[in-house]
Amino acid sequence: MPRSVQHDRHSDRTPSGTRTQAPSPDVAPKKPRRARRSTSAPVAPESWNRMVAEAAYFRAERRGFLGGSPEEDWFAAEAELRASRRT
Repeated sequence: MPRSVQHDRHSDRTPSGTRTQAPSPDVAPKKPRRARRSTSAPVAPESWNRMVAEAAYFRAERRGFLGGSPEEDWFAAEAELRASRRT
């Protein structure tokens, strides 16, 4: 007949001295985390477009205006600006 291991409810050790996992309290499951939002103040659409246009221009300038496309520069500039505003 198997012996059940009993332990003091105020201790995390069994009578043999081995540790047991403390009983978990009844807690509601955690909600999934939301995407991190910017802590920066909102930017007016006109200002945002100007910021993106400038960043896209500087990207094209760094590569000597060779290769790439205006659309690729715009999307990359938007991504960079969004990332910089999250931190």
